[in-house]
Amino acid sequence: MESRSGEFAGCGGRRRSSLTEFVRQLFSLGKRTSLHGGDKSTGPRKVNKALYSVSTTSTHSAEHVLAELQRALHIKGVQIKKSDRFPNYLLRCTVADKRGKTNIVFELEVCHLPRMDLIGVRRKRVKGDTWEYKKLCEEILSIAKL
Repeated sequence: MESRSGEFAGCGGRRRSSLTEFVRQLFSLGKRTSLHGGDKSTGPRKVNKALYSVSTTSTHSAEHVLAELQRALHIKGVQIKKSDRFPNYLLRCTVADKRGKTNIVFELEVCHLPRMDLIGVRRKRVKGDTWEYKKLCEEILSIAKL
């Protein structure tokens, strides 16, 4: 990988004193933005793939969509926990029965679709019955005015 002049291939011709420094700089670049395309603190994750599991799209702002989802989840009695990965736009939702046993766990994420310039809601079932999850998500999305 290293040429005779001490430069690493693919680094734009800049000198590196060691491989360790090079790797350290690569890791520091990864801390500035998220790996999924979007800064964690400034907005929703950008989804560049055309075929993506986004169930609902909206022309409203990401904050409005998130507020409507939280309102609908509150109406349905679903417990909400903000995610550590994208704390502002990823909701981890839990539904428990009367005894406190967790029945359904799922995620709702507000994401930006740059090709269509829309805000999308991605949903993902983590645990629980598929049909109950599908019915609950349809009810939540119908309550939310997106």
